[in-house]
Amino acid sequence: MTSSPEKIREGRRFHEIISIVSRHQLSQGLTPDKLRAIFEELGPTFVKFGQILSLRSDILPGEYCAALEGLRTDVTPMPGERVRELISEVYDRPWNEIFDDIDGAPLGSASIAQVHAARLPDGADVVVKVQRPDIQATMERDLKLMKRASGFVKYTPIGSALDFGLVIDEMGRALRGELDFDNEVRNLKEFAAANIDVRYVACPKVYEELSNDRIIVMEHVGGWQIDDAAGLTAAGYDLDEIAVKLVNNYIKQITVDRFFHADPHPGNIRVRDGKIIWLDLGMMGRLSKREAELYTGIITTIYENDAMGLTETLLNMCRCDRMPDKIALSGEVDGLLTRYKAMPMSEINISDVVTEFVDILNRYGVTVPSSLTMLGRSLLVIQGMLANVSPETNVVGIVVDYVAAGMAGSDFVRKRLKSAAKNLLASGDRLTVLPTQTSELIKKVSAGQLVVNVKRSSSDSEFEGRRYLVLLIVLCLLDCALILGAALLCLAPLPKILGLPWLASLFLAGAIVLAAVLIKKFKRR
Repeated sequence: MTSSPEKIREGRRFHEIISIVSRHQLSQGLTPDKLRAIFEELGPTFVKFGQILSLRSDILPGEYCAALEGLRTDVTPMPGERVRELISEVYDRPWNEIFDDIDGAPLGSASIAQVHAARLPDGADVVVKVQRPDIQATMERDLKLMKRASGFVKYTPIGSALDFGLVIDEMGRALRGELDFDNEVRNLKEFAAANIDVRYVACPKVYEELSNDRIIVMEHVGGWQIDDAAGLTAAGYDLDEIAVKLVNNYIKQITVDRFFHADPHPGNIRVRDGKIIWLDLGMMGRLSKREAELYTGIITTIYENDAMGLTETLLNMCRCDRMPDKIALSGEVDGLLTRYKAMPMSEINISDVVTEFVDILNRYGVTVPSSLTMLGRSLLVIQGMLANVSPETNVVGIVVDYVAAGMAGSDFVRKRLKSAAKNLLASGDRLTVLPTQTSELIKKVSAGQLVVNVKRSSSDSEFEGRRYLVLLIVLCLLDCALILGAALLCLAPLPKILGLPWLASLFLAGAIVLAAVLIKKFKRR
């Protein structure tokens, strides 16, 4: 039976991916720079995947996240004439019936789209964002291959702690959101509405009648890029004021609007006419009301140095298979808060704070939500950006001031009073029986009838469980080694069995048998 054209393309792409990965010699280790180079060579899907992954310090160590932040998005631009042809195809009429002129040189050429300056018949200067042809099919093909590969990862030690299938699904939703230009138009309108009362914040005006799922027409935003300190200073701007307003608006996006820019790098933020202009709203984060309240609670409890309150808030936000020891966890959180409270704010690094919190929670078996680490990384990007603009400005200090101002507001006080009243009402019935319970306790103590049960914190069964887990990890590593060995032996000029070199077939058979044993042991456990 003849394979379908799509299956053939998938096969070619799979062999291309294997060839690129093999060329980087993963057997000699995977360094942060090597990972970035692999993603760049694999093309637009993996570049965008790496950029999103750079925000997930709960998945990758900090040095890998930092390396992936440097992924290049610029690609070889399409010729201006080809762009005009694409615009004519999408509108189903000649481009010069819609625009007076389209500049042939792109303002930017990224993996998903290309941006050109243009002019409308009424003389308005605009930019036209044109999606690259076939990019959707290419990304869907790569996502499908990554999804299949994630099925093998679950049999490795790291796969037992993290569901890579869910990670791929989450990344896929983010990529599809960027590919859906109708979604970006909706984001622009929603962002403008959320910040209509903020005089110093704006986003580009969108021409909805000319925009669709493959083209967006927006006003041309001039001004200066947010990290152009020399240009902003020459134009008379106060760099410290810009830094404070930028962070205040970003915290507002998170805690009040619950709709925030998920990719706040310098190229996406400009300053014009006294306003901070947010660009490229294809990738936006969205929080539920409960999530926003929990994030506000995290900032508030840190501000109040309330270790137990912070622990409770984190546990309400995170996921855990079984409840950890709250007292011990709270003690570690308190130690972290005490250490950072003693430090000058100018010396506090957001990246270190987020990493240490994630490490503590992971040690207690608590899974951190992706939104928390993404927000932490976003604030880190902003902190690094502002280091070039206003070195004396500290993001942590601005956040603390923002929270303090919110706590002084009447809305915050009203919420606190309402919460206290509810708690008092709920505990009223329990307070009425407290004297009786106290009297019974005193009687038992006097009669020598008080019994205290002490539970050991670590049992023999728990010790055996840890030994069993170590055995499983060793077997998983051995299975991975067999699979890797089989893959490498596929390149050897040996006699073949079932289309594979005989030694590769032997390794693969051993890996399959070992995988079956592992699955059986997992199920039995």
